[in-house]
Amino acid sequence: MLLMAVAAGSRPARAASTRVVSAPASASTKIPSLSQYKLDMSTNNLPGLIELSPAEYTALGREPEFAGEKVFHAPPADFLGFEWDIRLGVIGRNVYKIVALLECNDLSGEDKAFSVAYDYYVHQLGEPSERREPLITWDAVDGNAILQRQAAAGAYYVLLFLTSKSVLHASIASSKTPSPRISEVPAPTKENLEVSIKVQEQRLEKHPDDFETLGSLGGLYGMLGRYDKALYYFRRAVTVNPSSSSAYLGMAAAYGHLNRGPEKIEACKQAIKLDPSNFEAYLNLGSAYVRSGQHEQAAQALQEAVKLKPDNAEAHFSLGLAYVGLCRKDLALRESEILSKLEPRLEGQLRHFLNGLCRDVVPP
Repeated sequence: MLLMAVAAGSRPARAASTRVVSAPASASTKIPSLSQYKLDMSTNNLPGLIELSPAEYTALGREPEFAGEKVFHAPPADFLGFEWDIRLGVIGRNVYKIVALLECNDLSGEDKAFSVAYDYYVHQLGEPSERREPLITWDAVDGNAILQRQAAAGAYYVLLFLTSKSVLHASIASSKTPSPRISEVPAPTKENLEVSIKVQEQRLEKHPDDFETLGSLGGLYGMLGRYDKALYYFRRAVTVNPSSSSAYLGMAAAYGHLNRGPEKIEACKQAIKLDPSNFEAYLNLGSAYVRSGQHEQAAQALQEAVKLKPDNAEAHFSLGLAYVGLCRKDLALRESEILSKLEPRLEGQLRHFLNGLCRDVVPP
């Protein structure tokens, strides 16, 4: 089992790219969200969280170090064009640490992902506060971000650690020092997931209408790629708690992986009906409409998404795709300009679609 720490003998980090030139973070700059995950957010509306098993806590070499501390496996996040495995450190019901792990196919893939992440955080937070191999650190008003690359057992990884300053207050209140070793949370192997599923299903036998257990099973089966089973449990969760927008979003995700676009759209609509401020529901609805070629409806949904999160690059990218589908070249270019400031890599991808479909707009 791989532990995500700086292991003895691991390859030192090379000097990071400095192509992006930016001023240091201002006193008001905050750590940006990592896809759907944000420091200090509540876990109440996060489906599919699975707490580490006792064996996994043992593998960390520690028990929770202050009152209310837990570590969870969470559903993967699409971030900067890559899919990251996610662990969350939680105190009470608030996320104080986000750990994102990206496994790369080879050294070239690792270099690319590391460079994209480095450029993103320089753009968002300015030049790093500290470089101490193999770690690069950015400080912000609400916490810090650490970027690391690592090679172990012939595999290549890029890791991100986002930590909230709120943990300092929690540790003071509990008269303990917060552990730095959440970075050692093990990757959710197939074996780990199957063990967790067995535990949750045993719990469900005793409490067949437990909403959290049903949602957890939906998330676990989704992480295994068993989307039919994920859908089954999310449907049961909706039956138990029909007012849960997060359960409908779980259904929507499963429908999407099963290529059942119309049903994904309906599940997203229901999530929005229950929670009109649900950014993820609008984003998923818009993306589903784009995939189905319903670009007018996609634009409407994604316009709502960018109203809720104006700095979310993924929402602007998807909205740009909707405008390309409508051949609204002026509006697509506007989204391209926004992306040039938020996420240049996505701006380049959107320009590619513009070049392919609207050749008279973009200079050769």
